[in-house]
Amino acid sequence: AVVPHPRVAVPRVDPLLLQQLCDMGFERNAAEEALLACGNDLSQATEWLLSPSRNMADQLSEEDELLRAIALSLGQDGSSGSSSSKTEEQKEKEKEPSASSSKDEEK
Repeated sequence: AVVPHPRVAVPRVDPLLLQQLCDMGFERNAAEEALLACGNDLSQATEWLLSPSRNMADQLSEEDELLRAIALSLGQDGSSGSSSSKTEEQKEKEKEPSASSSKDEEK
């Protein structure tokens, strides 16, 4: 006798919920990921998509990529973002005294 294989439940995204998230302005791939992660719970999926930690992680990786690109274009190795941060801090410090001296000149 042939024994049928038990079907493995493959998680599926509810197309109506997916459409609702897309209508809210979320990207389709992100909405699918959220619905899968949250068991097709629209409220939880929306919270997941709006989560600051998720958005912060996306921003940091984009910022890191940008810093690496800038470092490479300047001929640096791009492995450390700290040198870029110091440069920005130095620029801010350089701006402060000149701004105060220009105010003194106006008087």
